[in-house]
Amino acid sequence: MRETIHPAKSLRTIIILTLVTTTALVMIVFGALNYYREYQAAQDRLGTSLDALSRQVSLSIAQPLKTMNIEGLTRVIESFMQNRILSGVVVRDHHDTILALTRDEQWRVVPMAEGRPAAGHLSKKTVLTYAGKNIGTLEIFVTPQFIREDLRQDLLMEGIYFVFFLLILIVVLFFVLMYTVNRPLKHIEDYALKVSAADVHEKVYMPYLTLTREMANLKRAIDTMVERNVSRYLELKASQVALRETEAKYKDIFYNANEGIFQIAPDGRMLTANHAMAQILGYASVDELLQTYDDPPEGIYSNTAKIKEMLSVIKKQGSVKDVEYAARRKDKTRITTLVDAHAICDQTGKVVYYEGLMRDITERKRLDEMHIAKEAAEKTAQSKNEFLANISHEVRTPLNAIIGFSNLALQNELSPKLRNYLNTISGSARNLLHLINDILDFSKIESEHMETEKVDFQLDAVIRNTSDITSLKAQEKGIAFQVLVGPDVPNDLVGDPLRLSQVLINLAGNAVKFTSTGHVIIRIDPIDLTPQTCLLKFSVEDTGIGMTGEHLTKLFKPFSQADSSITRRFGGTGLGLAICKHLVEMMGGRIQVESQPGQGSIFYFTIAFNRCKPKRAADPARNEPADPKTEDKALDAIRGAGILLVEDNIINQQLTADILEGFGFHVDIANSGQEALERLNRTTCELILMDVQLPVMSGLETTTIIREKDQGKTIPIVAMTAHDTAAIKKECLAAGMNDFITKPLDVDLLVAVLIRWIAPRPQKSGENTGEPRHGQKGTGSGQSDFPAFMPGIHLAEGLDRVQGNQPLYLHMLKTFLNHFAAVEDEISKAIQDKDYQTVALKAHTLKGAAANLSLTDVADDADRLGKKVPGGREEEMIPAWQSLRGQLDIARRSIRHLAETEAIGEVPEPPADPCGADTQASLFWDTGTFLERHDLRAVARFEALKRFLKGRGLDAELSRMEQALIDLDFDSARKMLDHLALHFNVELKGG
Repeated sequence: MRETIHPAKSLRTIIILTLVTTTALVMIVFGALNYYREYQAAQDRLGTSLDALSRQVSLSIAQPLKTMNIEGLTRVIESFMQNRILSGVVVRDHHDTILALTRDEQWRVVPMAEGRPAAGHLSKKTVLTYAGKNIGTLEIFVTPQFIREDLRQDLLMEGIYFVFFLLILIVVLFFVLMYTVNRPLKHIEDYALKVSAADVHEKVYMPYLTLTREMANLKRAIDTMVERNVSRYLELKASQVALRETEAKYKDIFYNANEGIFQIAPDGRMLTANHAMAQILGYASVDELLQTYDDPPEGIYSNTAKIKEMLSVIKKQGSVKDVEYAARRKDKTRITTLVDAHAICDQTGKVVYYEGLMRDITERKRLDEMHIAKEAAEKTAQSKNEFLANISHEVRTPLNAIIGFSNLALQNELSPKLRNYLNTISGSARNLLHLINDILDFSKIESEHMETEKVDFQLDAVIRNTSDITSLKAQEKGIAFQVLVGPDVPNDLVGDPLRLSQVLINLAGNAVKFTSTGHVIIRIDPIDLTPQTCLLKFSVEDTGIGMTGEHLTKLFKPFSQADSSITRRFGGTGLGLAICKHLVEMMGGRIQVESQPGQGSIFYFTIAFNRCKPKRAADPARNEPADPKTEDKALDAIRGAGILLVEDNIINQQLTADILEGFGFHVDIANSGQEALERLNRTTCELILMDVQLPVMSGLETTTIIREKDQGKTIPIVAMTAHDTAAIKKECLAAGMNDFITKPLDVDLLVAVLIRWIAPRPQKSGENTGEPRHGQKGTGSGQSDFPAFMPGIHLAEGLDRVQGNQPLYLHMLKTFLNHFAAVEDEISKAIQDKDYQTVALKAHTLKGAAANLSLTDVADDADRLGKKVPGGREEEMIPAWQSLRGQLDIARRSIRHLAETEAIGEVPEPPADPCGADTQASLFWDTGTFLERHDLRAVARFEALKRFLKGRGLDAELSRMEQALIDLDFDSARKMLDHLALHFNVELKGG
């Protein structure tokens, strides 16, 4: 049944109908009430008139009735009947009706037939008396007909007037409602329709109207509703967009996820899955997977017991995570998966389906197993390396004693036979040590722990070291040995001098070993040279036994030699060339060989190096001193120093103590780390030789505790270790050690280390230092009264910068001590507070000042510390800082030693023109140039400028500038020089 929809009536129609209906109802009610009121009033007036007529008639007819004058009685009554409201009169005596009159239809007076008029008339009965006697009764009747007619006419007129005024009221109310309600509502309706039809971002305005408060409130309510609807619309639209994006995202995730996503019914049917799930289980498509799992055949799940276990856990906990499950693919192969799943339930708690993720971890499982196997293998290799290292330490200890005591014995007067025995013992021990080193190096190569470094080094030092070792063996066999270095080969390089030396020594040693007559030649030729880099070719040529092509194929393989008889004839492990090959490749090169049987061999390789600026060797412990006399003087300066030897092996104690005491040092021995700490609390020493492997408390732990004590912060500590590895070196430096030497002890390297780290001792009067001093003090003439060598100070270079002025140079060194007296505490606090910017600034300032004064070791270590700051890693900064602190202490002690032994007088005046300039402009320019470079030569040049300006009234300015130079404040000195130059109208270069 269709529902009939009636169109809604307009507000105007409703208002008109309402006003008309209301007016009609008001008129009806008002007319009825007014009629009832007027009718009641007419009734009351009619009753009053009836009473009045009754009295009048009774008075008028009393006499005629007494006399029974009927005719007179009739006339009296007829006269009263002229009043049309009087409808009837009945006069009775005590017995009969005397007279009865009424009206007919024409309203004429006629005799009353029945004695009463028709119903609806009012009547009143009055007793007639005459002279006080009752003579009869009078009953008169009146009719309300004419009163009602008059009343209707009056009401009609009143109704007409009422309707007229009511119509006026209706019209007025209509127009008032039209302009105050209907018209504003129409505009609001149009406004609402426009708003509903407009775009969300389109602004709709309503014409200006004077609205009533209610209409204004209605408009504001509509505006608010529109704004809220727009806001909600935008939110809904954004939500719909987000929902679509999320839906698309999750669809994309669902279909493109690497993990399998599934929904499975409680009976095992697959409801939903993605492509990754199909791939994991070996199906070509999702449809094939769903069709297979729609009615799962028996055995499709690999482990039903595991599934029951998972379902049990889900029932208890609601979900499972990372459950390892062996699934079965389409081809029946098993895979290992990781499953996350949870149950989806309805409102009653009944499980509707299970959903979750599945990841194939078969490959990861295999890799994990391989990783575990690899870790086990690495642990085995590590154990092997540790075993080799420990065995090496245990073997090196007796070898150290054999080699050391053999050398000490050979220094005495011996018979030729006994000397031969000792030489044989020493040589055999060194050969055994060489074999041990080869085995350890090869072990490092296998475990990939072999490391190279890039440091500044001098090629001639490497060649000299190789030549010294190889030439002795060559001389013993009577063959010629020669080193040929190309004229353009640079000497100052950046690389790994230790590994380069190891390769050259090994190749040259092999060449000597397999050569009976002829020569062995080491050649170094430049291949490619640039200002920054160089490519060098190293060749080792011999005239030995040579090799065949078959032999060459096995040459660089470990534990193999060209001929199996070689091992019996010449000995060796067959590891040397394999180690050389690996070292050359680690340095970026490639080793090759050319050989013919009986015609000798040529081994050659090329390595690229960076070039560095020439400078003094910064590590005497790694390079032999170029001048033996200089070394002797340096050794004389430190003789008598106290050394604490921390060593638990009695043989090593005796050997090391004998060597040190043989050089004139006082040796105190501690058997353990704890004993060393106790000795330091009771006595002082200039240096500690610390064995790394000590019982109970290792040398590293002992060093850490010593560095925490005030008296132990600056004592040089040198490690003694049989493990010559980069890792051990880093651990030693990190623990606070300053240097290290390896066992068995190399006496020359031991002496170099002692010279580097022990400050010179003040010489007592008459004490023979081994070399007499020469020259006169304070002459400034270039003849130096300073020692030939001072630890931490490059004296020759420093004196050259001040034109040989010893007093001035020493004064600058003492100023350096005062200026940087607290630098150690400042840097330590900055590192502790992680204020790395301050660390870098202090290191940079210290580097510049030290370099100007030729405190080379301090400058190098300050530069090294500054380069560690950008990384912000304390474990790298602390070793660099500890090394710098040790060098600062050495420099301080050397400066104090100079100050105590040198009688410093007044700084002599330099020559009038030490730089060869003859104009005041050149003096200003040269001084300014040196100040710009922060070059110490500015001090010497200033002396010439001061003499030139003497007596010109500038003493105060010159004194301030001189003090700034003494304080190494080159920037302030340059500003003062600018002021002086302006005074003389000299324009400085770069000013």
